[in-house]
Amino acid sequence: MRTPQQVHEAMTSQLQEGLKAAFPIVGGNRTLDLLHVHPIDLPAPDDWNGQKEAVMGNRTWGTPIRATVAIKDLLGKVLGKKDVRLGMMPTPTNRNTFIVNG
Repeated sequence: MRTPQQVHEAMTSQLQEGLKAAFPIVGGNRTLDLLHVHPIDLPAPDDWNGQKEAVMGNRTWGTPIRATVAIKDLLGKVLGKKDVRLGMMPTPTNRNTFIVNG
């Protein structure tokens, strides 16, 4: 059986591959490029208080997915860059389960 760390690493790798495949996003006369997916830190799998708070608050116990994106014009000139939150990645507990929406 894989450890929570191994599961997290595999999910992170697959997530980054999927994001890279989805970009660039072209629309009209602008393009949105993915410049960098920030490292996704693994919360401690034995963080019982954090897990309990997620369950009691109907939240997902996980880590935010953050990236740097750039919007470019048709000539490739960068019009702006921004760090954005793309979503939340559930994190495996030490029981190899996930807490999603409590």
